[in-house]
Amino acid sequence: MDMNMFNAVQNKGRVELLVAYLMKDTGIIEYISIGSIEFKIAVQKFVYLLQVVGGLDLGFKFEWLSMGPYSKGLQNYYQKISRVLTNNLNRVEELNHFEQNALEAVKKLLFGVKDQIAKLDVKTLEIVASLIMLCRDVYPKPLDPVEELIKRKKLFKEDVLRIWEVIDKFGICI
Repeated sequence: MDMNMFNAVQNKGRVELLVAYLMKDTGIIEYISIGSIEFKIAVQKFVYLLQVVGGLDLGFKFEWLSMGPYSKGLQNYYQKISRVLTNNLNRVEELNHFEQNALEAVKKLLFGVKDQIAKLDVKTLEIVASLIMLCRDVYPKPLDPVEELIKRKKLFKEDVLRIWEVIDKFGICI
């Protein structure tokens, strides 16, 4: 087994803890229900952002679906994440340096977006992850990720532009 594969396998076991911290720290999901679409969207987008913005190799492959980045492999994690969230989440010492840095990078981006548009909810999280996927991980790459997202999702241009400004400042899309 090569080292990258080992890291991905090892890190997959940490997904529930990492996502639980992001949900708790950002407050995006107030009520945890593994059956709710909002919970599932948040899990999908948080894991995508942990991999792309946080730089963690969690081993999940994402594709574009109607709500942006989606990984079929995460379906088995909803219940595990819910369980971690409903138990006490006082295990910061369990996170290694790379995991802590990844969480901080994702939170810095999301709180930057919140400062820009005065809200942080599941829809905002979906827009952030979708814009990043459009500018990095789809082929062919659209000339203008903002216009492409507006066209695909029928969103308000002003909101998407303001979110894009934050993403652009972070240098995520090269």
